Amino acid sequence: MSSPPPGWYDDGRGAQRWWDGTQWTEHTQASANTPVPASPQVPADPYSQTDDASLGLGAPTYASAAGVPGAGVPDAGPLGGPPPRKKSNLWIVWVVIGVFVLGLVITAIVLIPMLLAGALGAGGAQPANDDEKSAVHAVELYDDAWSEVDCDKFFAATTEAFRAQIDLQECAAFESQAQAFGESTDQYDLSVTGITRDGGTITVATTETYQALTDDDNQPLATPEPTEVHYEYYVVADGDHWAIDDAASD
Repeated sequence: MSSPPPGWYDDGRGAQRWWDGTQWTEHTQASANTPVPASPQVPADPYSQTDDASLGLGAPTYASAAGVPGAGVPDAGPLGGPPPRKKSNLWIVWVVIGVFVLGLVITAIVLIPMLLAGALGAGGAQPANDDEKSAVHAVELYDDAWSEVDCDKFFAATTEAFRAQIDLQECAAFESQAQAFGESTDQYDLSVTGITRDGGTITVATTETYQALTDDDNQPLATPEPTEVHYEYYVVADGDHWAIDDAASD
């Protein structure tokens, strides 16, 4: 047989006491209709609890109008009441989850623009067609010619008019200049940042960085100096390929 449900019951001492379903509690209220007995009365049927360690009381019994145990339960009175429920700590979990999600959002807001900027800076502008690819190839070949002191690449990357303009029409002259350039710079890097076309001329914009090893008077520097320059190469069709016909720096 199960224990009586929680409720107010006569505790045998002339008062209504709160039964929590398993044992008596300290909460009581006056009972106007229950006489005060000369001594504590223990209910005849204690169910699962025959004794309460703290109060010395047995479990309450209850019956319906038909005399069937457990069918009717007295209503709680205006005084006393069951002990308050413990507050749930579930809100702490939600706070932690909220902080974690907020951190992810902030990280995404900060990192995504940086990653996009890095990708654009590293990859730069991309050729849209074969002509633009050939123009970019000419600029990259020109850069290789200087870093490798390669006269064949230099001639393949430039037009005769451009070589005359910079006064490097002979391999010996170019190789001498390229050798000096290599001795005065280190960690040279070229990045294409823009490609535009105007008629038969494709302009390839670049950002070029390097460590300068000498000053303007060609004297060695005590500490390499980081340097960045911006170029625009004007590339035209030259026979069966594209070649640099002019260049300018900012």
